[in-house]
Amino acid sequence: MDELERAKKRLRTAGYFLRQLQSDHHRSVGALDPETFDHNVFAFVTAARTVTFVLRKCCPESYPAWSGAWFDALPAEDLEICDFMKELRNTHEKEGDPERETDWEFIPITRLTSAQIGGGKVYWSAPPGTPPPAMGFQRHYVEVGGRRFELLELFRRYFDLLRTLLNQFEREYLAGKAGQS
Repeated sequence: MDELERAKKRLRTAGYFLRQLQSDHHRSVGALDPETFDHNVFAFVTAARTVTFVLRKCCPESYPAWSGAWFDALPAEDLEICDFMKELRNTHEKEGDPERETDWEFIPITRLTSAQIGGGKVYWSAPPGTPPPAMGFQRHYVEVGGRRFELLELFRRYFDLLRTLLNQFEREYLAGKAGQS
């Protein structure tokens, strides 16, 4: 297997679990086993964190120094996200599910997508002027660097950072190998 292919596969695995979380995000509470979300969070965090582990193992002569400079150049908020994800993975591995804030978002049924109502139809009637009923969706939040993030937003940003890191390293690593030929 290509030296970088293992890291790319880990990133694709993280992307798979991110898509699962995004799909779960649009389901009503009754349509989702509560542990499914936790399993997908754990799988995403674990797969995403291993991208840099694999790079360090496959390219020990170049990745550590290159990544140090790359992380040093990140904006402070992105670096805080990376540090938070490292801690989140450690907490998952050593202590179980970490603390997070859970809130409810209530969406009027007139604004729901078919995926949010399970593909069916919803009918209701009420006297004129009565607001439509709403369905509740759980949203999970964490604090990173003093800022509140919706968990899925945080995961998307971290995934994008990892994809950028991997793409930039691959370009520079392959350019360096071509220069050695």
